[in-house]
Amino acid sequence: MKMQLPKTRHIEIVFDPQGILHVTLARVEIHNAFNQVMMDEISSLILALAEEPDVRVVVFRGKGGVFSAGSDLTEIVASMESAVGEGHDADDLLYRVTRGTGDLLELIDKCPKLVISILEGSVLGTGLGIAAVSDVVLADQSAVLALPEVTLGFSPSQISPFVARRIGFSSARMLALTAARINAVEAYRLGFADYLAADSEELEELVNRTLNSVLACEPVAVAHTKALMGKLELLDLGPYLDSAAQVGVSDLCSDTGRQGLNAYITRTNPPWRRRMGA
Repeated sequence: MKMQLPKTRHIEIVFDPQGILHVTLARVEIHNAFNQVMMDEISSLILALAEEPDVRVVVFRGKGGVFSAGSDLTEIVASMESAVGEGHDADDLLYRVTRGTGDLLELIDKCPKLVISILEGSVLGTGLGIAAVSDVVLADQSAVLALPEVTLGFSPSQISPFVARRIGFSSARMLALTAARINAVEAYRLGFADYLAADSEELEELVNRTLNSVLACEPVAVAHTKALMGKLELLDLGPYLDSAAQVGVSDLCSDTGRQGLNAYITRTNPPWRRRMGA
């Protein structure tokens, strides 16, 4: 792999040569809560992936059987107190921290690679936001999802829009206003999780099955499809279909498009098709 994996403090990065980048949230002592360093590390990584053709899918998971407890509020409070003590405006600091959460989620949402989140244990706040912007969400029975912000006196202002887009306005409003904790079965019913595993063994089987499905797809076509799907909420259907047709023509006329069509006709595998462990 040409990509040089960065040195990180709060995330662990492992690259599988098949094209899978495993990103593990690793602040186990505080249930993988997000501080500024962790957010910066993820942001830098996602930005770098745009120029990394060897990476086809990004898998987010939490270390220690917990996805994430949300934001590290202890660090935020300490930063506020430090700013005030130094005579700075705490409001400006809080704006940058809060808006940074939205920037991170938007960055992951627009990542040209397919993004998978594996949910185990607590999935709160910013952790729930990352799941909301993932392309595929796999949930273990242990997963508990919530937006607890209102119980602490503030709103999930940067996270709720992404949650609303994933599960619909009414369900997102209920979660945001009540801070209700929902289990994996309810998350699956609401459409937050795409697949639900009965136990850890089934979860690993789901992970492998999903990765094999992704590795059967041509990476550029995935990136184009993801970008087009992202425009569906922003465009009238007519203009969208016009622009999508142009992308479709470009894809079909490309070398990979011709290879895919030839593979279909000749009943052979296209060059990008891989399988786990092959």
